[in-house]
Amino acid sequence: MQTEKFADSLQSGTHAALLKLTGNWKGIAHTYFEPGVLADSSPVEATFRPVLGSRFMMMEYQGALQGKPLEGLAIIGFYMLKREYTVAWIDTFHTGTLLLISQGKKSDLDVMGYYSDPSGGPDWGWRTTIEQATENQFTLRHFNVMPDGAEALAVETVFEKQ
Repeated sequence: MQTEKFADSLQSGTHAALLKLTGNWKGIAHTYFEPGVLADSSPVEATFRPVLGSRFMMMEYQGALQGKPLEGLAIIGFYMLKREYTVAWIDTFHTGTLLLISQGKKSDLDVMGYYSDPSGGPDWGWRTTIEQATENQFTLRHFNVMPDGAEALAVETVFEKQ
């Protein structure tokens, strides 16, 4: 396998693509607690900035969920040795005290992490995708992945660059 150099990745590779997220963004977060049943639609603002010499992107966001303040952050990276995205995510609603670590080897940012079922059942998956349609718009989606592998959209936000 050919190894991509970090400088090349910053110039025209995966890291360059991540850097396109740099800036301030606004959108409406649509949240679903049951498959296909919209529970909330609330404004959200996010800021992406490169950290550690552009090795990672940090996303900080704030908004509301059912009228209660919500904030969080994610560190997004691309591990060149294994050619996989990695994301560490925390927020004041979804993750509680869990630092959710997700990974994925797809060509686009599509990662999977796992969280414990509070009732003691098998772990559930949490799949996160980012699709950048244009330099001024991207869509962030989160899916609950049930132990049997079925997925349900949990949060969808279309962000516009400010």
